[in-house]
Amino acid sequence: MRPLIKPRGPFVFYLIALLLPPFKDWSGSLISGILGRSAYYSPPPLTGWHAVEVIFITFLYQFFFGNTLGEEVGWRGFALPRLQEKYSPLVTSFVIVLFWFPWHLPSKWANPDVIPYLYYALSFIPSSILLTWLYNRTHGSILVVGIAHVMANVSGKVLFPITDSSLLIGFIIAIILIFADHMWENRADEYALEHFRGQ
Repeated sequence: MRPLIKPRGPFVFYLIALLLPPFKDWSGSLISGILGRSAYYSPPPLTGWHAVEVIFITFLYQFFFGNTLGEEVGWRGFALPRLQEKYSPLVTSFVIVLFWFPWHLPSKWANPDVIPYLYYALSFIPSSILLTWLYNRTHGSILVVGIAHVMANVSGKVLFPITDSSLLIGFIIAIILIFADHMWENRADEYALEHFRGQ
């Protein structure tokens, strides 16, 4: 439970986890608006105190009943460090997508929406790369990837429209992280995988 409860790594990565997902979606909606492109989904308008309540409750729900205590304990807490014992962060990110995307399909089938399946599938790729990068930069913090995962869902569900531009910006961010951090290199020894080794 230590990587989930105790913050690891510099505080700046927690700010990135908190702010980057909504910034990506806000930028995407702004660009789509300028280009005159319609959104796949637009959340209902929220104003004033009601907006604060909805965002806060959605964040708590996603954190405790879905993303952080649910998915991320498995994807980034269990699978990621073990895969990185053999593969590079980039390859590991793609391997997780192969399981992470199908995991979500029953939920999409049960709650149909207008977001195309191709868009939905592709969105997991930059998200997985970002979460891998955050995990490694904080030396194994499940808390930071949980926050980023939750904020991505909060942003897309209640804050900003879902657009093609948002997906494109997500890939641009992912490419920047890949090259800035040389994520194609296998560096299992460099990343102190405390959660895996029980340190």
